[in-house]
Amino acid sequence: MRARGFTLIEVMVAIGLLAVLCVGPALLVMFAADTIARARHQAMAMVLARAKLEQALSLTESMRVMDDSPADALSVSRDGYVDYLDAQGQGVGAGVEIPASAMYVRRWSVARSGSGTSELLTVQVMVTTANAARRAVDAFGQSGIDTAWVSGARVRRGG
Repeated sequence: MRARGFTLIEVMVAIGLLAVLCVGPALLVMFAADTIARARHQAMAMVLARAKLEQALSLTESMRVMDDSPADALSVSRDGYVDYLDAQGQGVGAGVEIPASAMYVRRWSVARSGSGTSELLTVQVMVTTANAARRAVDAFGQSGIDTAWVSGARVRRGG
């Protein structure tokens, strides 16, 4: 009389098939989680960039005293043209060194043209993750995946 049940080979084949079938969904979940994290960072970077752009462009009265930024202000941290923010967008520092608690690096450049009764203020703002900035300090803003970039201009008329 033959005993009923599964042989060791049948169990091993079933486990192997189950493992192979689970790899696809696991990879899909990992890919989705990575995509969601990147989208969250991109959205936050865009919000932070637009906030700085609006702040800079709203300074119409101080346009006369606002200095042009250094030419490399978007690629190198320059005092007065960079700040560091946490995951909620709160400031955690400024200067040339990226604080350990920083999640985002925000750099901006300001250029004025014209004079007298018409003066044009052009502002560019770039925001990237602090990790991306730490990995490639010289390549800041070259990665579209980790970077948001906005620009705007405002004309001041009158004396």
